Amino acid sequence: MSWQDFIIRKGAHFIEYAVLYFLFYRALRKLNNFTVKEILSIALVLTVVYALTDEYHQTLVFGRTGKVFDIGVDSLGAAFGLVFSWRLVHLLPKKIREVVL
Repeated sequence: MSWQDFIIRKGAHFIEYAVLYFLFYRALRKLNNFTVKEILSIALVLTVVYALTDEYHQTLVFGRTGKVFDIGVDSLGAAFGLVFSWRLVHLLPKKIREVVL
């Protein structure tokens, strides 16, 4: 695999897991039982667990391998999703923020 292909694939995974985190965050926000910090933490745990199970699943598929490095990339994407959800969303204009959240 060329380095350009490597960067594109890992970048796509990073973005996918940031989006997955944000979707978990949005879903959990609708529950009134948790504080914001708990919601942020639960969404992160769910996203990382999904990354772990996805890599494990790949070990069961012929021709695929699960890699710890990929879990790291996915987890970094989730962490970016956390920062985006916690900090960056509030920098958006109010009308866009209402749509996003």
